[in-house]
Amino acid sequence: MRSSLKMALAGRRFLIVEDRLPIAMQLELILEDLDCVVAGLASTVTDALAMLRGAAVDAALLDANVNGQSILPVAKELERRAIPFVLVTGSPAKEADPALLRNAPRLQKPFLERELVATLATVFLGASPGRAGVDDSERQSARL
Repeated sequence: MRSSLKMALAGRRFLIVEDRLPIAMQLELILEDLDCVVAGLASTVTDALAMLRGAAVDAALLDANVNGQSILPVAKELERRAIPFVLVTGSPAKEADPALLRNAPRLQKPFLERELVATLATVFLGASPGRAGVDDSERQSARL
C-alpha cells in the first residue's frame, strides 16, 4: 500500500495547520517521506487563510483547534476549492460540530506514522479505513 500511496501522493502540495511545532514538524517529515511537498506550515487560522491565497495547495492536514480558534474558516475555503483535507486532532467529533468538520476524515492524536499513512490511503486511494494494527498502549507511547 505504501508504494501505491507514494505514487498517488508524489508531488502533491500540502498545507499543514498545527499550533504545536513538534507535531507540525513530524507531519512535515512524514509527508516528505511520501514524496509530498509541504507548501506551507501555519500555526494560526489567519496565516493558513493567507497561505491559501498565496500558494498552490493540493491537500491539507488541519488541527481542529488552532490556538483556541476553530479551523472551520480554513476548512470552508478548502471545501470551496474542492481541496481534500484531514483533521489531525485530539478532539473527537461531536454532534455540535459543523457537518463539514464532523464528517471530515479524522486522525486522532496521539497518532503513529502508520496511522497517518492509513488515513491518507483512505482519502487518496479509497482504501478501507482501519486502525493500522495499533493498540492504545502503543498510541499513548507515540505522544505525537
